[in-house]
Amino acid sequence: MQMRLSKESRALFRAKRRFSWASIGIAALLLVLLLSYVIYDNSLISTEFLSISMPTLPKSMEGYSILHLSDIHERNLGEGGKALNPLLGGKRPNIAVISGGLVDANGHGEGFLQALQYLHSLGVSSYFVLGESDPPYMDFQPDGSYAVNPLYLSAQVLGGVYLDSPLRLYEGDPSLWLVPASSLSLDAKSAIDSLNALEESYRGSEALVRASGHTLEALLANVGSKLETAQRFLDRQELRKPTDLNILVSHIPALSEDMQSQSSSQIFAEGDLILSGHNHGPQYRLILPLWVGNEQFGRGGWFPGETFMRGFTTASGQPQYINPGLGTGRPFPQNYRLFSTPGIAMIQLTRSVAS
Repeated sequence: MQMRLSKESRALFRAKRRFSWASIGIAALLLVLLLSYVIYDNSLISTEFLSISMPTLPKSMEGYSILHLSDIHERNLGEGGKALNPLLGGKRPNIAVISGGLVDANGHGEGFLQALQYLHSLGVSSYFVLGESDPPYMDFQPDGSYAVNPLYLSAQVLGGVYLDSPLRLYEGDPSLWLVPASSLSLDAKSAIDSLNALEESYRGSEALVRASGHTLEALLANVGSKLETAQRFLDRQELRKPTDLNILVSHIPALSEDMQSQSSSQIFAEGDLILSGHNHGPQYRLILPLWVGNEQFGRGGWFPGETFMRGFTTASGQPQYINPGLGTGRPFPQNYRLFSTPGIAMIQLTRSVAS
């Protein structure tokens, strides 16, 4: 037999739902506060001042300082790079090194040029390498020529030097070298032989030139540029001694041997100090790192752990500074960092042995 309840009886058994505007208001306020903090934190730039021990450093180079920037991307440093001025603590570095990440998601490098403009005004020599998303230093241009990218032509005017082969910072015993890690993977002698053969092929085959889609002049300029780079590498390699000190500049950090190829480990082993970036600190953090845009980490970069994220560390025994970077290189709305303050570093070299 089915019982029917009156309207009043059904009301007694009905679960009452309390709609609280206060709860929604509190949640909305917390969200606004969180977003406000994220925006504020993204607007900051921290400076890490640290000394790194090189016991065999020449006495005359004691205290040699390097301003290390990385992953500038979309960061606006203000007219003339004025945002950098209060970050140096009144110190003038001997050189500045930018370990890649020069352009934003649209390929623009305003922040990079602003940094160079500021350093140029201080009379500081600046050296840079390229990240995986940066345009090639030289490439086939829209007018059909093969030439330096306009961004890097502007960088040259501001004193920025593209580091594509070892550069001796100090000549002595030992000498101190600034070395792009990417150059150490080059088999220069084989490259020169291959490039010479390619040049002969271009000169002897109109069909090969037509198939390339470029003019003979542009193709020869391409080959000539690569020949010059390979020969410069060979010439400078002959000057490097086993006892010399090497500061390796790499966009992507050196990792433990189980996380990278054997050839990479061999290259990084040449560094008495490695300066790198790429991991953005990582970009997203919630107490612990949430995600890093580095394919060398497992799980697609999720929950990568604290090691090799930012700051001073070692990779297979090699001292390394991983710069947290200034930007993200991602388009809106991903171009933010979550609890990962952007930063730069002022590194001082010392003969003193760290205790």
